[in-house]
Amino acid sequence: MDSRSIIKEDMVKKCLKSDKGDCAVLQSFQVKDFLKKGDNYANLVTSVLVNYKMGGQDVEQSYVVKIRFLDDLPDLKESNFFQYIVPDLNQELKDIGYSTLNIPKIPLITNNDGQLIIFLEDLRQRGFKHVDRKKGLDKDHSLLLIRALAKIHAASVLLQQKINSKEKLSLLSINHSDERAPKFIPYHPIFTGLVGTVSIIAKQMGGYDSVAKYLKSLQPHIIDFFRKCFFSTEEKFAVITHGDCWSNNVMFRYDENGCPQEVMLFDFDIVMVSSVALDLNHIFFTSLSDELRRNKPDTFLRSYFDAFREVLSTTQTEMPFTFEDLKMEFKNLNRYGFLLGLIMISPMMREGGDPFQFNRINEDNVEEILKENEEDLLKLSTNEAVSARFAEIFDMMLASGLVS
Repeated sequence: MDSRSIIKEDMVKKCLKSDKGDCAVLQSFQVKDFLKKGDNYANLVTSVLVNYKMGGQDVEQSYVVKIRFLDDLPDLKESNFFQYIVPDLNQELKDIGYSTLNIPKIPLITNNDGQLIIFLEDLRQRGFKHVDRKKGLDKDHSLLLIRALAKIHAASVLLQQKINSKEKLSLLSINHSDERAPKFIPYHPIFTGLVGTVSIIAKQMGGYDSVAKYLKSLQPHIIDFFRKCFFSTEEKFAVITHGDCWSNNVMFRYDENGCPQEVMLFDFDIVMVSSVALDLNHIFFTSLSDELRRNKPDTFLRSYFDAFREVLSTTQTEMPFTFEDLKMEFKNLNRYGFLLGLIMISPMMREGGDPFQFNRINEDNVEEILKENEEDLLKLSTNEAVSARFAEIFDMMLASGLVS
């Protein structure tokens, strides 16, 4: 469906009023697509260029608009997070003298004929840019991201201490891979197919027969695998997690020398209460540069731990876990990181297009799409850089003892 037929004038007026106040008078607006093919996989995303008058002056403002089609309850999680939980998290941070969460402003969230429409601040107007996801994040970028993520996690610990927090956090309890979420079922064969294809790649590369065998045995149980990773969380590690924290879902602002100064996180479609190590494994195995990922994760984890502790220390709140606890939890969820790292090689390394084809899949074309995905990934795996990435994670799986 064309975004121009979905975004209405009354929505733009409400967004403008929420963002700029009653004195802002809409003059005109234009829907402008800006994403390259393959930049977003599960939503319709566009932008709206708004012209308005304010105090007798003509002003131009841009908003990013994200559109989800409401087939089931899981699609409400991101809007629940923005509307009911983010304000409380920000208040927790303000109360201790911290800056608010590193997420864009959300002037308007509205439902329209089965569509959830979210108007977001256009970060490009403040100089934020995407990174090259093929290169991965270097030390400076990753440190900013880790600290921003630790702030979300730690603020959620403070929020969970409040009497009424459980009711609000229950708004995040329906997860995409939960059996209560039928919306996830169409995605199931895609992930199953991807794991099967990666097992073929491991077999073809040679020297990874045990990895291929492990992935093949995991293939029929992939959704149960995700459920266990998401929901089998010790209380001391339980925080509000992003759920899909990789380099495509963050933007950075730079100084005049090109050094990153600030990071923003977005796309909270899979936000949930789960283990801190879920997000950490996601970042580590999908988004760090080769150099950082090949080092032991201790430095990466120490930066996160110190940032998390810094937030809690301002309220004399005791750390729920030690650094050694964190290292062990991270290692225990490496199985999740390995699998995500393998599945995400396709969107990370290809030039464009939708490697998952979430928006196309239906009961009638499942087999066709799975075949297309398999052929595309097998072809991509012949690229030297892609092959090296697969080999690196296969080697890590063997070294970890997960695969004998």
